[in-house]
Amino acid sequence: MGIPLSRIEKEFIFRSLKEQGITLFAEGGAWEIQCKLLRYTDFELECEILKGDISSLNKGDDVQIVFSFQNNNFTFLTALIEKRGEHIVFKHPDEVCKNANREYRRIKIHEKLSVYFFVKQKRYELNFPRIQKTVNDEVPEFAEDFDPASITQLIQVFQEKMRKSVSEHKIVMMKDRKPETYEEDLMVSFCKILWIPSTEKEIPALDPFLEDRIITKLDMIEFEERQKTPTFNMETKFKDLLFQKKIKGIHSEVYCPIFYSNYMVGYIHACNREDIKQEITNELIEYIDQFSKVLSYSLKVNGYFKEKVDIIETGYDAPIIDISASGLLFVYNSKELEKELDVFNELSIYFHLKEKKFSIESVVIRKFEENNRFYYGLKFRKTTPHEFSLLYEYLYSKPFTPQGKYVW
Repeated sequence: MGIPLSRIEKEFIFRSLKEQGITLFAEGGAWEIQCKLLRYTDFELECEILKGDISSLNKGDDVQIVFSFQNNNFTFLTALIEKRGEHIVFKHPDEVCKNANREYRRIKIHEKLSVYFFVKQKRYELNFPRIQKTVNDEVPEFAEDFDPASITQLIQVFQEKMRKSVSEHKIVMMKDRKPETYEEDLMVSFCKILWIPSTEKEIPALDPFLEDRIITKLDMIEFEERQKTPTFNMETKFKDLLFQKKIKGIHSEVYCPIFYSNYMVGYIHACNREDIKQEITNELIEYIDQFSKVLSYSLKVNGYFKEKVDIIETGYDAPIIDISASGLLFVYNSKELEKELDVFNELSIYFHLKEKKFSIESVVIRKFEENNRFYYGLKFRKTTPHEFSLLYEYLYSKPFTPQGKYVW
């Protein structure tokens, strides 16, 4: 990539180029010239042509300029403003780079040119309901009495606590099952806890937790909208839900999902009836939620999840920003690709030039984000001499010669 110069460094360089008459090598398309800087402003550079023919150069054409100064190589991209006899005027460059160390000049792409490639991803398939987010599988925080190494002991400690706190409780696993009840559908849809403090009151309108853990009435309205339920029927449906629970003798209730990876593998159900006619507290929900995370981790380390690993090959079509005979830069706005494609990853790329399809083995050497877009710099690793010659001629509008290789 090279080191971009600061504004002060750039001013010093241009002043030195002018005062010392340093030769600039300019190239674009099929032409090459040598020139020296006569005048510079914040908007333009005026140069005198020392050698070369610029008859094929047109206003607005991209121009790459390289020069040596104090044992360092410098380069910048500019464009032609106008030709004045033996003088030529370029646009003042936005950026000058030091020691870019490129083998070949980069070409900005003005036409529509895309690079095609495939990324192989490991996808783990389990026989549980899939959710719309991936849950962190790292070791969760847990109380001293929770021991994830022993599932039996872990559940025993939990059950002892719950027997003292609620009328009923149970752990339901979802292996080889699809959501069957309204409550299960809500948990899979929102990946949150369903808490009904009291069947005598309404469904909670606000989440009392900071982490957005509770399914609120607004969430349930959104769920009903997805089901195309008429708005005027929703309130009746919510009241009926609470009424049916009240008929069953339920006073307060909680459903806490158990997640692993991007699956809901089960849930914890607890409720209070006539024998404990009080609301399930926030503190107890915290305890149940913590247990769900520790239980998920315990199931993982004890080999409960028998994963089927599939290799999924995903194809991408990304626009090329610039390209040289030794690599290219493309942009693709995808968080998924950003996670899968990293520096030093190798991949085969495909693109078409003049009805010729190229397949080139490449490696990612650069990756950065700018304005919510992800950029990837590739270096070509393998290509046939014939394909390289076609690529070179397409980019630089002239046949390849050994003298055509520079440190750009």
